[in-house]
Amino acid sequence: MNEIMVSLFVLLAAAMLAAAVFFLTRRAARQKEEALAAYCAQNGYRLTSLRKPEMREIRIETDEWRLTAVMNALQNSGDTGSSGWRRETQWVCEREN
Repeated sequence: MNEIMVSLFVLLAAAMLAAAVFFLTRRAARQKEEALAAYCAQNGYRLTSLRKPEMREIRIETDEWRLTAVMNALQNSGDTGSSGWRRETQWVCEREN
């Protein structure tokens, strides 16, 4: 019975540690998003954020320019079994040269 209790405590401690890591990571990401939104509002920029499981897009724009950052999930490779993200940033100036 003693070994079962020790195993249960170790499992509980590991679960609590994992929950704390997820909580802190999500809180930091939320703070970054709020800081970006505040910066855009302060400077008069329009912020658009799109989140899907396979794609993330952030767009900051004014009447004269547009900045778009996109992350697309790459499909698992049949040969290697790995996946990843393709990142692309695009800056478009609407003003004539």
